Amino acid sequence: MFNLIGNYAKIAIRNLMRNKVYSALNILGLGIAMSCCLLIVLFLQRELQYDHRYEKGDRIYKVVREINIQGGSRNFSWGTSGSLAPALQRDFPEVESAVRIWPWNVKVERENILFPTRLNRVDKYVFDVFEAEFVQGSAQTAFEDPTSIVITERMANVIYGEENPMGRVLTVVNSIFGGDYIVRGVLKDRFEPTTIPFNMFISRDPNAQWSNKLHRWDPAAGFRPVQTYILLQEGVSPKTLEQKFPDFITRYMGAEIQKYNAYHLQPLHRVYLHSRADYDIQSFGDIDQLYTMCVIAAFILIIACVNFMNLATAQSVRRAREVGLRKVVGASRGQLIQQFLGESLIVACLASLLALIVAHAALPVFNDLIQQNLVLDLRAYMTLIPALIGVVLVSGILAGGYPAFVLSAWQPIDTLKSQVQSRSGGSWFWKGLVIFQFSISIFLIVGTLVVRNQISYMLDRDLGVDTEHLVMLPIFISSREAHFVHANRLSSRYSTVKQSFLRHPNVVGATASQYRAFPSGGGSRSKPIRPEDLPGDDWWILINEVDQDFVKTMGIELVAGKNFTPGKGNPLRGWTREFLINESAAKLFGWDNPIGKQIQKLDGGGGTGTVVGVFKDYHFDSLKEKIAPLAFVKWARLYAYLTLKIKGGQFVETMDFLEEEWYKFVPNEAFNPIFMDDGLASAYRNELRLRRIAGISSLLAIVVCCLGLFGLAAISAQRRTKEIGVRKVLGASGGQIVTMFSAEFVKLVAFASLIAWPLAYYMLDDWLADFAYRIGLDISVFVLSSVLAIAIALITVSYQAWKAAQTNPIEALKYE
Repeated sequence: MFNLIGNYAKIAIRNLMRNKVYSALNILGLGIAMSCCLLIVLFLQRELQYDHRYEKGDRIYKVVREINIQGGSRNFSWGTSGSLAPALQRDFPEVESAVRIWPWNVKVERENILFPTRLNRVDKYVFDVFEAEFVQGSAQTAFEDPTSIVITERMANVIYGEENPMGRVLTVVNSIFGGDYIVRGVLKDRFEPTTIPFNMFISRDPNAQWSNKLHRWDPAAGFRPVQTYILLQEGVSPKTLEQKFPDFITRYMGAEIQKYNAYHLQPLHRVYLHSRADYDIQSFGDIDQLYTMCVIAAFILIIACVNFMNLATAQSVRRAREVGLRKVVGASRGQLIQQFLGESLIVACLASLLALIVAHAALPVFNDLIQQNLVLDLRAYMTLIPALIGVVLVSGILAGGYPAFVLSAWQPIDTLKSQVQSRSGGSWFWKGLVIFQFSISIFLIVGTLVVRNQISYMLDRDLGVDTEHLVMLPIFISSREAHFVHANRLSSRYSTVKQSFLRHPNVVGATASQYRAFPSGGGSRSKPIRPEDLPGDDWWILINEVDQDFVKTMGIELVAGKNFTPGKGNPLRGWTREFLINESAAKLFGWDNPIGKQIQKLDGGGGTGTVVGVFKDYHFDSLKEKIAPLAFVKWARLYAYLTLKIKGGQFVETMDFLEEEWYKFVPNEAFNPIFMDDGLASAYRNELRLRRIAGISSLLAIVVCCLGLFGLAAISAQRRTKEIGVRKVLGASGGQIVTMFSAEFVKLVAFASLIAWPLAYYMLDDWLADFAYRIGLDISVFVLSSVLAIAIALITVSYQAWKAAQTNPIEALKYE
């Protein structure tokens, strides 16, 4: 047995060495394809591991709140009342435990050094649901008093170095729950990815004033930062529990509110990738992009395997006599199949070694492509080994299967008489594989061009506002010296800060708002209102609290009425009882003349206000979404963002001035301006990533295709040596020979276009359907893709065609 395997290995290595060029093409093509697969498997492993390592993870659910909005639309959110968790645990025996988590980006201070981090304010029994290993302290003593804080080993090393952190004071810089905390526990670092940041935890203080607002059941109570997780009892169906929620909502909030509010339970393991698909909530990851990457990896691997099959089949004539002799001396068909499959597996093994080298070298580029920080360490290699073995077996069997069965089926008498050439030389099989390869490549090229054009359309489209040189500054922060006093927030001094910035001649406008002023994720928040004379329950529309100069600074066009009344507003009352609404809101309410209409505002700082102006619809969110009804109210208290309009010229000098002024107000807070371009990139992050992935995949697919095409052209030229010699004797020129030789491959690529075009049209039209504002599928994109593929194919075969055209006719006619 071992002697037979050793004999097969020797023969395989001998054949590889005898056909160095074709072996190198196969190994290189398979190596590139396998490296793509390895990198994508590495990425998939990380994405699919999110929240899957909790022992009780299959019983943990995140509560999703649904608001049914007038007009038939629905809004989903993870934000819930602070009273929800204890009520669920109290009222439903199906709930084993319910915990609240309030995530915050904060800074912590030790010895006048600030450390930015992510902190979770939680219930003290949070680790009963989300188990964690303590290296110091315990879950029972971690939150024994309201000033306790639990940190991870990594944060302990960053802040305290080699010192023991237990019992030490750590200052949290935050305007709501900032203060001095004592380290009561250190958690072992988690290597498994999770949507719950394991950096720092503090327990909620039931006596804190801010808790009262968070505990209100009223859905119009404003900002809902608390996230609620429940742990179900063994064997409890979440659907059964959800059926009891309507009565639960009625009990605590009333029948009227229950009409447009609902709660759902989302499995923890679906939060990271499936939130948009399940509830149209922005996911952390993108499951559709994972599917796309898997398909691309499979396409490239199939193209490489097709190369192997084509080259092996095309070279079959060279091995015909070898097959005949082996059959004459007693070799069975099974033994021949084993030999040829063994050869292909050896090629696949050599390609896998090349793939590991390429993957390791390409990892930094891949990380930049997907905006991740993947590493190929020992743990990663250990998890990749099964995947690599699987790819080797699939590639080897897929690539070598057809040639093995075809060659082993030949009859000895035919092979010894060299009567198999005509059977294999004009076979449509290898032509069909070439068509299949280029169909995939053209499909990817079309996809790349369409994705590129759609993203360019979104980035270049007129948003309806003046977007040139807008800079946004987050100002909802507090000074380090008074980290829990509202009055020290920079937002409370926004007017002073604004005037300070406006002193520079290049700062031509400044405005403040509660939410971001341009598409960058989170433009406004849906809030309940009651418009005048409209029937039904409360209406929910997006509302942004802004100052007097918002419309002017942003270049928003008023189509009716006027701007806010200057000077109107009492800082103690919050808003000025005036509304500006967009055209979509007026259309939703059915108002032909909205000026003077009354709207009751139901969230915090409620009251009734008058519509004083209507502004033209503009894109304040991604172009994937239709322009939604939007209202502005003039807010006279705290803002979260200050947006500046910078005049062109001396931009760097102006930014230096702004940074200098910034540090006069908050010397210990980093100056982190957000530019319009960065905001748009954030809004279209997934689409931009898809554009990069599609571009790289198209390039790799074409490269792998060309490797095979180059080899096929060489074999074809070799087979047609006598034909070329005859044609030259009869007077054919070199150019005619090149044209004849290349035309065969051009026809195959052209035929591949007929297959790729309808598939690309169907799938890309479906992808574009997700965008409210989209491009059309222009025929020029499809034609350009095919022209590119044909040009690349011509360049690839031109060398072999020219080489064949230069053959001496006398030598060609002697060729056997």
